[in-house]
Amino acid sequence: MSEKLLLVNAVSSRMGGGLNDLVHTIPLLCERMQSEGWRVRTYVSTAGQRALGQNSTISVEVASAKTLRQRAIWETFTLPGIVRREQPNVVFHFSNFVSRNLPCPQMVVLRSPTFYSPDYQRLELRGFTHKVRQFLGKRIARSTPSRADATFCISAAQRDDVCSQANKVNRDVLVSHLGCEAPPESVASRALSFDERLNLASPPVRRQLQRFVDQKRNPNLILNIAHYTIQKNLIDLLCAVQQLVQSGEDVVLVITAGLLNYRGRVTSAVKRELDVARSLDGMGALIDLGSVSRQDVWALLSMADVFAFPSSVESFGHPLLEAQAMGVPLVASATDVHREVAGEGALYYELGNVTQLANQISKLLNDSNLATQLVEKGKSNSRTFTWESHVDDLVQKILQLAQCEKP
Repeated sequence: MSEKLLLVNAVSSRMGGGLNDLVHTIPLLCERMQSEGWRVRTYVSTAGQRALGQNSTISVEVASAKTLRQRAIWETFTLPGIVRREQPNVVFHFSNFVSRNLPCPQMVVLRSPTFYSPDYQRLELRGFTHKVRQFLGKRIARSTPSRADATFCISAAQRDDVCSQANKVNRDVLVSHLGCEAPPESVASRALSFDERLNLASPPVRRQLQRFVDQKRNPNLILNIAHYTIQKNLIDLLCAVQQLVQSGEDVVLVITAGLLNYRGRVTSAVKRELDVARSLDGMGALIDLGSVSRQDVWALLSMADVFAFPSSVESFGHPLLEAQAMGVPLVASATDVHREVAGEGALYYELGNVTQLANQISKLLNDSNLATQLVEKGKSNSRTFTWESHVDDLVQKILQLAQCEKP
């Protein structure tokens, strides 16, 4: 029997959650497929190659697809040529799009919620380029389930949006939750002193947080980890922290959005966020770290007193599980996907209700019994999400598709 080939298209994974998924999924997938007698060839971006690092079990090729235009050309013209030449048994799109019909079965995992979510469509889009990208992306994305022989969503809430918004669905749309890694041993202990936890961070992050040590100040740290996009809904959290400061709570909000250095188009929504952020910064109640490394994510979680996740649109929400795994009390917006992922291990607030968010944060800071109960429930919940289970779902479907190859 000839060796089968799985071709993985992962060129869209370039930052944030996409890279996180890539580094946890691809090595496991290659290991499992190779044990089934398959070869796996993975096409990635330069960032994806760096994230995967040196791994002799992974066959990686870098695609020249840095810009949106280059990616469109690669997936529309280059990829079909590779498929004709290599004749893979299955093509797995580690992305949001299947742009062409191919002469072999195709499988896709949909990760971005923006092309299917009615809630996202109601948000204020920023600039002409973003609107054009969203318009074109939505057209391709909504036809993807009709081209794919198998479509995976990463939450049931996302599947509901996909099934209601897609132009046509060829097969059942499946759900496979992503996994959650355990915290590194170096940061897993919450018994470490603040100084010890601070030393776990990289020098740039350590310098920005050092001010508390220098001032002999011990504020409660409220943490949000997210890139700055409109659906992250930072305005709720900024205004809630402003209310807490005004009520006399000694709190500091730590974010990784890079909002204070924002250089994009300033819409009315962005201006409002900037105004509140600058006010909090002036009061010494905001630290905006900008983009941080994975090492820093765990170090920041080890220092946080409360993790807040006010996003209005998500397809999964990895930081929820990472906070739970780290034992950080959690408050999130009451969206279907957040309730699905975080379960009973979080407090929730209604989107836009800033006072309710401030009250939920205050409860977690001042009611140690409540915080402890949520932490225990959260740790238990996070352990139910494993990368092995996610990859098992993918492998099972790939093997099924290979048995019914297109003529």
